Amino acid sequence: MGFVEEHPELLDVPCDVLDTGTVRALLHHIVMAELRYAQRLCGEVESDYEDVPQTVPAMISTHEGMKQRVERLLWRSIPSLSENHVF
Repeated sequence: MGFVEEHPELLDVPCDVLDTGTVRALLHHIVMAELRYAQRLCGEVESDYEDVPQTVPAMISTHEGMKQRVERLLWRSIPSLSENHVF
């Protein structure tokens, strides 16, 4: 979201995708959908949409948290990469 961080006014541009109303609301929906999916995969309680403010820092932090959850889940799911494997 680097460009959005530099130009936060873009978040308030009207948007009719999914009847969200603004780009901000659409990005918030995307961030929350990916977070809730990661939480389900990890067996966590799903966050409510109201738990994450529609601000750039909050959405970036939430997105990073989702990536960390998925990465941990993937690393737990694959055999140790330090072992020698014969293919």
